[in-house]
Amino acid sequence: MIKTSKLYNRFDYWCVFMLIASSGVYYMQQLNMPITGILLIVTGLLINYFYGHPLRKNLLKLMFILGIIFLNVFLNARNGINYNGVIIVCMQLFFLLEITSNMSFEKFQKIFLNIMVFEALLSVCCFLWVDVFSISNLPLQKWEMAPTGPVNMAPYYIVGWTAGPFGRNSGWFGEPGAHQIFLNLALVFALAQDKNQRGRVFKIIVLIITVITTQSTTGYMCLALALCSSIFSSRKFGNSGKVLAIIGLVILYYFESSMEIISDKMAGGGSYITRVNDTYGGYSIALSSPIIGYGMYKTNTAEIYAREGIGTISNGLASMAIGFGIIVVLFYLISILFGIKKYLNATFFSVVLVFAMIIFCMNAEGGATLPIYVLWLFDWNTCNFRECNQNSIRK
Repeated sequence: MIKTSKLYNRFDYWCVFMLIASSGVYYMQQLNMPITGILLIVTGLLINYFYGHPLRKNLLKLMFILGIIFLNVFLNARNGINYNGVIIVCMQLFFLLEITSNMSFEKFQKIFLNIMVFEALLSVCCFLWVDVFSISNLPLQKWEMAPTGPVNMAPYYIVGWTAGPFGRNSGWFGEPGAHQIFLNLALVFALAQDKNQRGRVFKIIVLIITVITTQSTTGYMCLALALCSSIFSSRKFGNSGKVLAIIGLVILYYFESSMEIISDKMAGGGSYITRVNDTYGGYSIALSSPIIGYGMYKTNTAEIYAREGIGTISNGLASMAIGFGIIVVLFYLISILFGIKKYLNATFFSVVLVFAMIIFCMNAEGGATLPIYVLWLFDWNTCNFRECNQNSIRK
């Protein structure tokens, strides 16, 4: 029974890792998405076979989401159909259906947090090795040809693109701005943990430090929102989380005052002009077809973006609005807000801050329909794999 219990626990971790991997781990999402998609299907089928069928309410939600997707594809067929994109999103939705129907949100939070703390520690070590001290290449580090061009990387750490190392911590993910999304969400989960959870303080400190090493403008803003969401929460988990949040804000203020990451970007430095153009131009295109959009899985993307002088759009939410239309995007965001409210069990103000954090992430990075966001649309079970299997009622 001990061996069986360990196997279940490892499978839990594998499932949550696959959710993270399909949402942004560069080696799996960008370089090996066909293999990752197959792993999603196989993992989902294993969950279904060994643990239980999906919840009825999640099946209904899945059918509703697929209905919107296929209607959008049909209405915008004139713009072409990217069949690979449709297949990938169907794989991701099937996996989300299975994992949410057979795992509790509390279990998901715990495992997600543990995985991201491990990733944070690994990424900081790699960042110090290749960027800060420039000791040597990492084991297995080499140049890979990715869809966006050559990238210098190891399977477990993205060093940089053609211009050399980022000089910032990107971890498993495509760039530091994508890395911070997962770190800050893990921080929200850590701050929400019971004060008696083992290693809680250590995890919070590790995550705060790692977000700072990303030197991401959006990351710093989201870090402030995540910390404030804990300060203004009325959850009775002791004062240690709030104290750490205040200390974290002080540290963040110190680094921002010294490095001026946010103020430099707001003054027009870095990618400011590109991002502003992507945002205003993207939403301008979306407003020209607010009901049905231009097709989320269209093939003439470059032609449509060229109207506003956009190359590869960096604003994920604007991209989604262009694809699905404004109406669907508003419904999507409202559904995410209700999902956060339901499962974080926090005060209204804290929920709004976490929701604002997610909106910032969507607007700053591509991929507003990644599993890390869509998971808030589904209903999580009240039990976990084995226990769910023993429960014959699947409502």
